[in-house]
Amino acid sequence: MKITYGAIVQRASGKFGGTVHSNWKGVDVVRRFAKPSNPNSVGQQATRNAFRALTLVYLLMPASTKAAWTSWVTGKPLIARNKLLGDNVPLIAGNANMAAFLPTPGDSSTLPPVAAVPTGGAGQISVSITAPTTPAGWTLTAAWACCIVNSFDPSAPSNTATEATMHEASDASAPYAAVITGLSAGTYYTWAFLQWLAPDGSTRYSPVAVGGTAVVS
Repeated sequence: MKITYGAIVQRASGKFGGTVHSNWKGVDVVRRFAKPSNPNSVGQQATRNAFRALTLVYLLMPASTKAAWTSWVTGKPLIARNKLLGDNVPLIAGNANMAAFLPTPGDSSTLPPVAAVPTGGAGQISVSITAPTTPAGWTLTAAWACCIVNSFDPSAPSNTATEATMHEASDASAPYAAVITGLSAGTYYTWAFLQWLAPDGSTRYSPVAVGGTAVVS
């Protein structure tokens, strides 16, 4: 439906009769009003808990891991947090851990790591990252590793900020070994991704390679 406003009414918002008017990223939107239902099913509870947990993870996400989401939505009618939620809520809803989580959206124009092998130690995890052959015109600027403690439970509303905080580290030269430091004792899920400079000069972030778990003493 095309919406045309006149000189008197230039914008509308809220419910009018059987329609709801709103503005989303500069686009005027009108939709039929649907009375919300709230049966609070097991599935809905799992989705709400995952939504809440992932929102907290996104707010506390370290800069370069978050930059991968921001880069993906640049030029698209979408915000980074919503992209993260849309990709990950279906993956982790009802799960008691973050094993299925995708920490980056993965730009399809880029190559991911060939492999990522984490090794836990005292207060740290070292992730050995195997890079692919660099395509012509591209530059691999950094290999990144990130992790989150496995005690973070996306199905529970009682997670703390400490549990929800991801950690990251990078290495800019081969052989790539990103060392994540400052970690408390525990078991962590780990991932690796690559930061590329594209032929057009833009920075792009790859899909992840799953590193598995590492134990920090």
